[in-house]
Amino acid sequence: MKNYFKISYLLRESAKDKHGNCPLYIRSQQNSDKRLLYNTGIRLHTDQWHSKKNVPKNKPAKLMELELQLSNAYDELFEQGLRPNLNDIVKYMNDGQSTAAKPDSTNILEAAEIFLKKGKASYGVSRGVKTMIHRLGLFKKDLRFAECTKNVLTDFVDDMNTRGIQNNSAYKSIRSLYVVAEDVGENLPVYKMPTTYQRKNATVPRLTVEEVKAILALKTETTVEKVALEVFELACYTGLRISDLLTLQEGELNDGYYEKLQEKTGESVYVTVHERNTALLSKYFESGIPYTRQVLSRALKAVLKRSAIEKKTTRISFIGSKLKKQTKKEWEGVAYHICRRFYASLLSQLSLNTQIISDELGHVTRSVTQHYVGSAEHRLRIKLVRDAILNMDKSLQAYDALMKVA
Repeated sequence: MKNYFKISYLLRESAKDKHGNCPLYIRSQQNSDKRLLYNTGIRLHTDQWHSKKNVPKNKPAKLMELELQLSNAYDELFEQGLRPNLNDIVKYMNDGQSTAAKPDSTNILEAAEIFLKKGKASYGVSRGVKTMIHRLGLFKKDLRFAECTKNVLTDFVDDMNTRGIQNNSAYKSIRSLYVVAEDVGENLPVYKMPTTYQRKNATVPRLTVEEVKAILALKTETTVEKVALEVFELACYTGLRISDLLTLQEGELNDGYYEKLQEKTGESVYVTVHERNTALLSKYFESGIPYTRQVLSRALKAVLKRSAIEKKTTRISFIGSKLKKQTKKEWEGVAYHICRRFYASLLSQLSLNTQIISDELGHVTRSVTQHYVGSAEHRLRIKLVRDAILNMDKSLQAYDALMKVA
């Protein structure tokens, strides 16, 4: 941390008035990753400006007084154990307060634990921070925010990759680190994943309507397996995350729609109630789902393992700059979140537009929805193309007839 206050000047000639006077700005990069500007309120004529040195030829008394005030304010904040930037200093001069961070900075893991104890974050954010705590603990337990340079962040990503963590998952931990930094008022350098590390999502299996029907027809041996399969069906035809299904009673079941504050985002979603989900929604809205996510997932896997689903899929992921491929039986990749993708794809096949699907799933941006919808499953695509080619002559003849009429 700098223990002195250093400033430079900027004469904004683009804002010159009719007399040739320009506004004078102070700019400083004090304890900040970018230069900050402050309008001094002083205007100088271009003749009074030393263009090579970028300083006034003769400093006005008002400017010298302002410099002294800024320097004194910085010294006072520094003595309080803070590391202020120009914005902090000006705020301190105006109202006697500052939000500057501590010079020695906070231990990141300690700050993250405090962040979680506040209980203000959504389920998704909290889960991301918990994962980041675990991974950062393996990398460097005593890391402080002040030590978090771009190189250190890159080393953190490299460390996660050596442990087999995919790029998209590693990047989520970096984002969680920034969330905690913002909570405690720490400034971290702007960070982007290295260009050699393609931040691509791993490909995920997509279920067809026929496959979902086959799964729902499977026999269950225990009560928990029956519940797991019903929750699977509910997820497929509501598009709700498993975290929202487990807290159904916290929502509001209305005539025609179900309103829920999403656990992950904290935003409301309005899910359509229709013939495929109304019975199960009513059932579990009243009684609640009596099992945890882990118990339900294990039970669902047990049911799928006994099924005759032998189809295999290739899962592609990026770890660092390396491409990783894994071929597994399709049922091994089936999880509750895939049901959300199924619902998005189903609504798309039923010719509903992206905005409707986005609202149904509670997505903030349509680009996320488009990723969920994806393209048609390859077997469906092959059937559609074959049918189109088979009827090609008829379709082209109809097209020619329409063109002649036009």
